[in-house]
Amino acid sequence: MSLNYLQILGEYSALSLKTDKPQGENLIEEKVNLLEKFLDKNFAENVTKKQKLSLYLCDVLKNIKESYRKERLMFSKEQNDWIYLALVEIVLNGLAESLPEAVSPRNLLQNQKGNAPVTPQVCTQSPINFIKECSSVIEEVLRLEDFATDQSLDVVYLHQIAALVYLKAIPGANIPEINLLTSPEGVLKQEKLIKYLLLMKSFPQLPKDISLILHGELMRQLRLPGGFRSLAVNLVLSGDANTPQWKKCETLARIIASPGHGSAFYLSIVDEIASTAREGLERGEDHLVEASIASLNALHGVKVNGLRVKVENVFVGAFRKLAEPEETLTGVILLDNKALMSILRLNSRAFRGSVSGAKSKILLGILPVLFDLSGKFPKACEAQEILQDLFVKCLSNRNEEELEKLTEIFLFDENHPNLLRLHRRIVVREGRKDEFSVQMGPEEDTKFDSAGNLVRILKKSNHNLLTYGIFKKILKLFGEVVQEKQKKLKLELVEAEDAQQIIEETFKRKTILILALSELISFQEIHFLLRENPQDIVPFILEALRREADKETNEEIDTEAVVILMSIFREFVVSAQAESFRKELWALLNVIRKRTSGDLGQYIDLFSREINEESRSFAVKSKFQEVRLLCDENMPHIRVYGMTEMIKLIEMKDVETLANLHSTFHIALQYLTDEDSYSFLTCIRLLVLLTMHLDEGAVDTLIHEYENAEKEIDFRLKVGEAIVKITEGLGPVAVKFKEILINCFLRGARNPHEDFRTSALYNLGGICRILTYQVHHFFHEMITTITGILQTDTYAPCRRAAILILTQLLQGIENLVDSQEFLLPTYRLLKHIRETEKDDQCRVHAENGLKVINEKVKKSLNPEEPLQKEIKIFGVKDEGKSKASIFEI
Repeated sequence: MSLNYLQILGEYSALSLKTDKPQGENLIEEKVNLLEKFLDKNFAENVTKKQKLSLYLCDVLKNIKESYRKERLMFSKEQNDWIYLALVEIVLNGLAESLPEAVSPRNLLQNQKGNAPVTPQVCTQSPINFIKECSSVIEEVLRLEDFATDQSLDVVYLHQIAALVYLKAIPGANIPEINLLTSPEGVLKQEKLIKYLLLMKSFPQLPKDISLILHGELMRQLRLPGGFRSLAVNLVLSGDANTPQWKKCETLARIIASPGHGSAFYLSIVDEIASTAREGLERGEDHLVEASIASLNALHGVKVNGLRVKVENVFVGAFRKLAEPEETLTGVILLDNKALMSILRLNSRAFRGSVSGAKSKILLGILPVLFDLSGKFPKACEAQEILQDLFVKCLSNRNEEELEKLTEIFLFDENHPNLLRLHRRIVVREGRKDEFSVQMGPEEDTKFDSAGNLVRILKKSNHNLLTYGIFKKILKLFGEVVQEKQKKLKLELVEAEDAQQIIEETFKRKTILILALSELISFQEIHFLLRENPQDIVPFILEALRREADKETNEEIDTEAVVILMSIFREFVVSAQAESFRKELWALLNVIRKRTSGDLGQYIDLFSREINEESRSFAVKSKFQEVRLLCDENMPHIRVYGMTEMIKLIEMKDVETLANLHSTFHIALQYLTDEDSYSFLTCIRLLVLLTMHLDEGAVDTLIHEYENAEKEIDFRLKVGEAIVKITEGLGPVAVKFKEILINCFLRGARNPHEDFRTSALYNLGGICRILTYQVHHFFHEMITTITGILQTDTYAPCRRAAILILTQLLQGIENLVDSQEFLLPTYRLLKHIRETEKDDQCRVHAENGLKVINEKVKKSLNPEEPLQKEIKIFGVKDEGKSKASIFEI
């Protein structure tokens, strides 16, 4: 009997493939007549020819399936092709035409060559039983073990899932417990299933109940093993090529961290995300790694007990174990080369990245571990470079108080209760070439050169502003140690052993500080900062020299201190800004010289001659220094020329210029108040280029200057204008600063100064325009702030700005109707302003806002159908239609 049904299917396939006619009524009639010769089936009166054809094919496939089950048939390739054709015919003529238009994937189909376009029938009610029959047969055939085809089953899978979702939304339409949605194993990969669910989620005018079912199925798949990777592959590695990468990552992170999943889900998915990130690093799937880090970063902000610690352990858990290893047997390998490089590269992408970077504060607790481990490598390598970069990244984001405490810890190799240190016996061994492992070593008494390691990292980092900041901290510590030594030596009631211990400890600290200062003084890259900031260093030097000059005759001059201080001051000799300090310095050195002899006396004599003669022999200016002097000129055109040359040096990647980007950035801020417009615009060009190199550090500095209440209001307004122009100059890169920029100007909109509030609102509108109004996360806050200003602020320019920005937001944001809770209050507020406001401009802006709301609401209620007609010429190769974007969720 099975042979007869296969023969029927073979004859049907031959008829379908040999005809050149389009899929019209005549061909449907021929196919139905062919099947009626072999099959006897009764139909209801309202059944269409296409539905008859689908039901006949369902009967054929059911009988073939039964025969297959009883006789364990083996299908040939040709027979598999016949079955495939029958499935496609059932889909195109049955499910595609019977499912409601809002649910049917018919508009996404790419029509087969030689077939006419699918034209949906108009029906008032979908035939539930017919859809169940077709869906049941398709499910059974897809689960046949011997059914296999090399042709795409996308059309079949997509319609089958659409049918199951639709039936699930119908009360009383019972569907089998085992289906593609609940048990796709062995039939459909999870990655493909999620792809089809996302495609359906992007259908326009999707009914709410269908949308909720699709959302539930997506979340159920996400909770299953491999769910995150499958979702990430569909959202990040595939999809619309025109969608920016940051938007794909943001979409994924928003789905993962959205509220309502439950604490168990958040805690369980962290491990899968971490596994996906590591696999992505091994396979070179950079976009997948970036998406995983963005998701972890989003989860880090979710308030669930234990979640933050678990996310942090993904990045720093392995380093925490190096502080207190479980095994301490000599020779035990704690991290082999693969595990070491995996965790280092993951952290490198997480903390050195910009778009989806994690917060460097996570590294603070294990910062000494990174520091100690970087000094254990026998030679320079990738692992050491990553460790040092992470150390510098974390250190550069600390405040002044934290930086001072950390500097002391790393200089003197001290411990802190809140900071972990590397276990003292851990060593790094090199195996094969450039492969290292972290092991437990033997007990040794060798001391770690902590201060030397700190100086080496700073010199290698090219972060000269950080190096200069730590140099100032070390100089301050040096002054404290010198004073502390003098005070302790004067103690009379100290036992001999205690006095000896005090002297040894003080001497040790002083020696470390002198060596560190000597190394940093010889570091040419910070000399420019030393010369440009005499007010930071010179007063301290003069105070220290005064203490030496004021000593009593029976007290010895601290030779090391005087030499160090003169070495530092040497950098200020050629600086015009230090002219006022030279006279006092000369007088102090004369006093000290009279009380000393030998090498120190000769050194003071040499140094004094250099001051008096103003020797320039050691001050040959580099190209960067020459350009820097041009930037300080009073004449605007020369200053503009200097800034233009500075831009050229940065673009040419001049080594000294790149090493002084931080100082150049702070100097450029001073030119923002220039009244000359050309100078101002050139300064903006320079700041844009500097921001591209310095990344978020530059933006943080700009925002700090903008919000600094101690600065003059005109300067702050200029900085606000500069931030907008810099953001515009950054282009697509600006999106990674979206959060801090919008929050900055929202805070500015609440400032008590009237002009500052007005400027902040206009700046906020400019940022939203540059970001193409992709500001949905901040819509609630912006509407609330603007509404509050309109209800309470009496300053007319500020009110005008608020109404204008509100109108621009309403115009620019897509899917405005999704924020229904704001529409009615906003509409009433604008209507009230239009009717009661005395200011003409406010009324005009309010009228425009009302028009925008009316147009968008009408458009959402009555979507316009495109007036177009498709004319198909058969025999000409069709071009694929553009598919709906799965990001329009």
